Amino acid sequence: MGYEEDIRDLRERIDDIDSQLVPLFEARMRTSDDIAAVKKRYGMPVFDAGRENAVISRALSRLDDGANGEVARRFFRALMDLSKQRQHTHLKPGEDTGNQECKVIGHLGLRGSFSHIAACQAFGEDAPLKSYDTFEDMFEALRRGEIGRAMLPAENTETGSITAVVDLLAKYGYYIVAERLLKVEHSLLGLEDAVLEDIEMVCSHPEPIAQCSRFLHSHPQISAYPALSTAQAAMSVSELKNKTVGCIASVQAAKEYGLKVLAANIQNSQGNSTRFVVVARKPILNATCDKTSIVFKVEHRPGSLCDMLKTFNGINVLKLESRPLKDRPFEYLFHLDFEGSAEDKQVKHVLEQAKTCAADLIWLGSYPRMSL
Repeated sequence: MGYEEDIRDLRERIDDIDSQLVPLFEARMRTSDDIAAVKKRYGMPVFDAGRENAVISRALSRLDDGANGEVARRFFRALMDLSKQRQHTHLKPGEDTGNQECKVIGHLGLRGSFSHIAACQAFGEDAPLKSYDTFEDMFEALRRGEIGRAMLPAENTETGSITAVVDLLAKYGYYIVAERLLKVEHSLLGLEDAVLEDIEMVCSHPEPIAQCSRFLHSHPQISAYPALSTAQAAMSVSELKNKTVGCIASVQAAKEYGLKVLAANIQNSQGNSTRFVVVARKPILNATCDKTSIVFKVEHRPGSLCDMLKTFNGINVLKLESRPLKDRPFEYLFHLDFEGSAEDKQVKHVLEQAKTCAADLIWLGSYPRMSL
């Protein structure tokens, strides 16, 4: 027997195995559609890391040959990525839910926090606002319908992207519907009877502490400690009534909590600005949308990212950033912002082409671009 005869039998065996796999694959995809419908009904995120890890662990435990473990892991990862991509298509751009959304706006921290200031500027001083301690608290509030929008800091000119927000957008499958740029001026606040020389400890959110690192370095007697938000730090200083304790917060927070500005504009850069994004459970598309955000993964092979970026030829890319995948060492999630709307003919074509190059692609929304 020669090569052709030997390979023919093996190929027939592969064809027979494939004939059994295809209906199972289709059944899995149909079930994935059903799962998407349930998640949509209950407002649950598409991505569930615990479930994915459990599926893989169970699959590996069923192997007869442990040498196939890594290949099997990659196979099931790819299969689940296809399922997630399919589930995301159940919330298409511009989908009309027909429901009246909650008008309450969620923001990080108490009154006087920069998130609170951004929310007031975007929605008005009289808008119904609700404060939360963490980013994920706001995403959970969106899921439960407690709020209809969440104002979240996404990027700062001094410290860069706030990657936790992008991670949560990808996890929950929610959408950016607007952005707000806020010029940020940090001040050192203390009690009315305090002076700068009295301060031995300051508290604030970790981001402002990093944004004021030069000031803190020039005052080595001051130790910095993290707080949930700038406004929460201001309230704590007001309640402690210890003139050796101060906080880094806004001038508005000083007025709100009866504190005194001991040093103004202490941020590293006078051009310090934060980009906030407004997040909702459903996307909004209209004629004002001129900016789009996506996150994507590519296959772990040479040239895969280059192939992906070639599909954006003719599109003005505003930002490209990589984010390590916590459960996949040395693999990355990429965040890309670019000009245009998902309703634009060119952008639609680009996104369709990009999907063929990506291992997974999630549209985070199209929205009006804002400048200071």
